Amino acid sequence: MGARSLWRTVATLLMLLVSLALPACAAPSETLFEDINPSIGLPGTSGGAWGDYDGDGYPDLFLSASPSFFLNRPDQLFHNNGDLTFTDVSAIVGLSPTIEESQGTAWGDYDNDGSLDVIVGCGSAPTKLYDNLDGHFTDLATAAGLNPTQRTGRTVAWCDYDGDNWLDVFVCYALTDVSALFHNNRDGTFTDVTAAAGMLSPLAPSAANDCSWVDYDNDGHPDLVVSRGSMSTPQRPLLYHNKGDGTFEEVGVQAGIGAVADTLGVAWLDYDNDGWFDLYFCSEQHGRDWLFHNNHDGTFTDVSDAAGLAGDVYKGNSVACADYDNDGFEDIFVGNTEVNQPFLYHNNGDGTFTDVAQSAGLGGSHSNLVAIRADIDLDGKMDLFVGVGEPTSRLFHNIGQTGNWLRVLPLTSATGDATDATKPARDAIGAVVSLNLDNDETFPTGAARTLMRVVDGGGGYQGQHEPIAQFGLGDATTVAVRVRFPDGSVVIHKDVAANQQITIKDVPAGYVEIFTDVPLDYWSYPQVKAVEDANIVKGYSDGTYKPTDPVTRDQMAVYISRALAGGDAKVPTGPATATFSDVATDYWAFKYVEYAVTQNVVKGYSDGTYKPTDQVTRDQMSVFVARAIATPTAGADLVNYTPPTTATFPDVLSNFWAYKYVEYIAQPGIGMTKGYPDGDYHPEYICTRDQMAVYIQRAFQLPL
Repeated sequence: MGARSLWRTVATLLMLLVSLALPACAAPSETLFEDINPSIGLPGTSGGAWGDYDGDGYPDLFLSASPSFFLNRPDQLFHNNGDLTFTDVSAIVGLSPTIEESQGTAWGDYDNDGSLDVIVGCGSAPTKLYDNLDGHFTDLATAAGLNPTQRTGRTVAWCDYDGDNWLDVFVCYALTDVSALFHNNRDGTFTDVTAAAGMLSPLAPSAANDCSWVDYDNDGHPDLVVSRGSMSTPQRPLLYHNKGDGTFEEVGVQAGIGAVADTLGVAWLDYDNDGWFDLYFCSEQHGRDWLFHNNHDGTFTDVSDAAGLAGDVYKGNSVACADYDNDGFEDIFVGNTEVNQPFLYHNNGDGTFTDVAQSAGLGGSHSNLVAIRADIDLDGKMDLFVGVGEPTSRLFHNIGQTGNWLRVLPLTSATGDATDATKPARDAIGAVVSLNLDNDETFPTGAARTLMRVVDGGGGYQGQHEPIAQFGLGDATTVAVRVRFPDGSVVIHKDVAANQQITIKDVPAGYVEIFTDVPLDYWSYPQVKAVEDANIVKGYSDGTYKPTDPVTRDQMAVYISRALAGGDAKVPTGPATATFSDVATDYWAFKYVEYAVTQNVVKGYSDGTYKPTDQVTRDQMSVFVARAIATPTAGADLVNYTPPTTATFPDVLSNFWAYKYVEYIAQPGIGMTKGYPDGDYHPEYICTRDQMAVYIQRAFQLPL
């Protein structure tokens, strides 16, 4: 045995002794994965990306193909049927049948229409950008400006690097081509800003293999790492620090990763749960992989040996990090070529890792070109697709016994306003999701109790993981969740229960909590805030608003009277004699009901009652609001208003008792209501307090 081999053996034994002395998570001994692809038949591929293109909740799979890897087939899209089967829908959705040098691919809603589009780096062929319009795809790459020259595209990665709520994209070009950063012009086109962004240095990203975005220094701006290799001289990776003004500075040497050479797959992960992203590189040449620990000061330290990761001396192509056993610590899958031996490094929770690929069910010979993770059946256990340069790939379904879990889907709007039902929302690629296992919304550092993920926009070598943040929680059952969106807005939720998927929407910077039960990403938060700012609502004594409670007729009188008067203080004291027999002068809402009477908003019932505690339906609400905002030409009770002959809503026809009131508030120029997604108005539905806030804000044009 040579000296180097002897030292490696001794070091391994020492590491084993140290790991036994530390509290750690035991490596899984049972089978975690089962290859289900023999019954599915997903083909070999050179690149792949998970994304829910049709919005049914299940991640679908886009596969590219490269003749260089003996894969003579066109791009294909496989629809996830939700039952561990997939259907090839390539022809149905309009993908090109041409066989080209397609490699890296990634999903991203570049035009902010609410549907995921897909970009493909095509080697010696032009880049492709499949625009998704109602489930049909059209290649618009050339029109979008993504093919300024013929380049050998490889890996692609989306990111909103300047925080304008529009996705930009970085394309890695192989050989001697200079990789490019394309800025989204917000009109369906892109501009190559590589030079303007400061990425044309003497060490410009030539011979780039992989790239990945993350905010490694926690300054609120996503940074970019680029792996390089396959040149006559060793190529070190590049680390582009985002300066926050649209430009970047290459800091690889200063950051401590300059000694690494010739890498392929690269991944960001927080392996020690300290709230800072660490960095993993796969080796392109025979040698070793690297794990760099984030020092929290803009630099990294190579901890590969101490972590037990230096033993992989094979050619590593792809890397996919995830908590495969849901114990609360991220594990690392590495796909190797040539010897075809994959590694699954189980995170022991003490800074060390143990390869469990064989016992976990990932063994066997397969040439790993791309490895991308997704929870294909939404059961909270991460699955793994391994694309290979062979007739069929591998799809490993997670069948192990695992801990608790949580899936967080951040959504962002095109404008930066809080998303609601009337605005399309897209996957918030680049959002950083943190989770505290102690349910502490302050997210303290240390104690390995705060976990981090980034919503993936591409990377890991020619692929893209499912764009969602998925966590293993161990035995934690209630956690706090924080999402930092690319535009800088932050949303925090406490008391989130385990074993579910939640959606968190963005909010503009500056939003503050008004009511404890109306979180900042609540669909009608802007409208609730608007009516609160206008002194129309005050909420309850316990600090809540109770947004889903039904509106009663006395509450309705309060809302409208305060809005008409210009605030609560301006509502006059009621008369000495009550108008309605059931709203006496000492009734809590007496003056509001009486003011609404003077403004011709309410008239009561034929028996002389008002029925203040009755719940208000949407047809009744249309009457109250229409009377409140009626123009003089329409008359106080719309006596001079002639509604259209053609009904706006199929369930509110011209013979409906409240037809003219519904039509009045729906007419152009007022546009208070658009109905429900099914096209109906649903006049019989009870109006809730969140809906009431929307009615009032729109009716009285309160500033948002």
